[in-house]
Amino acid sequence: QTRVDLARLREFEADLAVTVGRGRSLPGDARDATLAVRVSSGRLVAPVQATVGGARLQGELLAYTSEPVPRLRLRLGAGASPLGALGELLTGIRGLEGELGRLDLALEGRGQTLEAIMRGLSARLAVDEARLTYGNVAGGRPVGLRLDRLEVALPSRGSLRGLARGVLL
Repeated sequence: QTRVDLARLREFEADLAVTVGRGRSLPGDARDATLAVRVSSGRLVAPVQATVGGARLQGELLAYTSEPVPRLRLRLGAGASPLGALGELLTGIRGLEGELGRLDLALEGRGQTLEAIMRGLSARLAVDEARLTYGNVAGGRPVGLRLDRLEVALPSRGSLRGLARGVLL
């Protein structure tokens, strides 16, 4: 097990760009990914874009080590797009299909090490204007769902909270 101390970012200056045409071992059929990493004065800023399961995701990875307890934040979002393999990747539900109006995912944590951040990670997922069907598997009976709004939040030291507004069709 490797211990990654985020305070060490203060020792680096870097500017790096990575492009991946297709990630063979990445989940969700990830392709056309770009990541631009800039590390300066203890701050990491990394805009990211990728197509995952047919949905074009854009966002940013940020790490701040100038604060007393370093903070790491990842935000990803997608505009109107097909759900495709992204649905199974996010939910674990096979046979989930449809269209998303908007998807936003945010993860944030604080800690001196990546291990500490992962233990105290908070997560938030929001979906707007989704038209979905589930049960699209051999022998299944597809069921339609219009999801006007879905919000799911898991605070670092709290209980899972959620709100869903929509119609089962």
